[in-house]
Amino acid sequence: MSKLIPVQYHNKHYPEEIVPTIREVAGHFDKNSIDASGEYSLHTEYSYMGRDLDSPLIRRFPTIQTEQRRGIPKLWATDEWASEFAQFIEALVDGGQPPRIVEVHPPFDDVLPTAAEFVSRYAIFEEAITSRYPSVAILIENRYGSQYNRGRFLISLADDVLELCEVLDSTELRLDFALDVPQVISAHGGAPTMTEHKLDEIFATLRRCRHRIRGIHMWGKRTSSRGARVTHAGDLNSYFDGNAKLKQHYLEGLYELLDDGRTRYFVPEVNSKTNDLVSIVRDMEAVGFSFGGAT
Repeated sequence: MSKLIPVQYHNKHYPEEIVPTIREVAGHFDKNSIDASGEYSLHTEYSYMGRDLDSPLIRRFPTIQTEQRRGIPKLWATDEWASEFAQFIEALVDGGQPPRIVEVHPPFDDVLPTAAEFVSRYAIFEEAITSRYPSVAILIENRYGSQYNRGRFLISLADDVLELCEVLDSTELRLDFALDVPQVISAHGGAPTMTEHKLDEIFATLRRCRHRIRGIHMWGKRTSSRGARVTHAGDLNSYFDGNAKLKQHYLEGLYELLDDGRTRYFVPEVNSKTNDLVSIVRDMEAVGFSFGGAT
C-alpha cells in the first residue's frame, strides 16, 4: 500500500473528493514575507535562475546575498551561509505558524563536490532550524537543470540520491527526500527516450533508499506548437508522448518503489490546467496509490 498526503500547489484543484490540508508556500530568496498561517510546506530557494538579491530582507544576510553568480544563488556555499539560511527562514516566518515541512535543495558540485561534504555543512543548518522548529520535517529535493553554468546539481541522478542516503544513514540527521520523480527521469535522459529497462534500473537504485523518501513531486510535460518540451505542463499522457505502455510501466514502477506501507507527502507541481493534475492523480489511483490522511 502507498498512501499520499496531498499538498495544495498554487491554485490547481484535486478531484473534488481529495481535500488537501497542507499548502505549499514559496520561500525563495527574493521574498520579503510569506503567509505563515495554517499548515504549510515551505519551498525554499532552488537556484534555477537569477534572483533580485537586494530586498530589505536578504540584505540582512550578507553571505547569502553575495554568494551568487549572475544572481543565481550558490546554495550551501560556506558554513556561514548554512547558518544564515536558517536565520533567513526564521525571519521569513516572522513569528507566524511554524512550517510543517521545509524543502531544501542541493548545492552545485563546484561548490561542494561530495555528499559527505554537503552533509557536514547541512548539519549546521539542521541544528539551527530544529532548535527553532523542533517538529519540522526537512526534505531535500533532487534537482536537474539550471541557468548556472559552472557545475551541475550534486543530487540529480538516482545514484546521487543513493549516495546521499548512505551518508545520511551513518549520521543522526533527520534529513529525508522529497523525490522529484520527473527530475530524476530527466537527469537520466528524459521521458521521450526512456526505456522500460532504464526505468527499472532507476527504480531499483531508488528502492535502496526508499526508507528516506518522505515525499514525492509529480508533474507532466507537453510539446508546444513549436516542438519544444514544456516542463510542469500537461499530464502523463503528454509526458510520455502518447506511449501508454511506457506510462503504465512508469506508474507501476513508482508504486512498487513506494509500496511499503508508509505515508508520504505529495506535491503536484502542475502549472498548466487543473485537468492535467486530475489526470495525473487518476492515473496514480489506478495503480494503487491512495490520497488523504496525516503522517
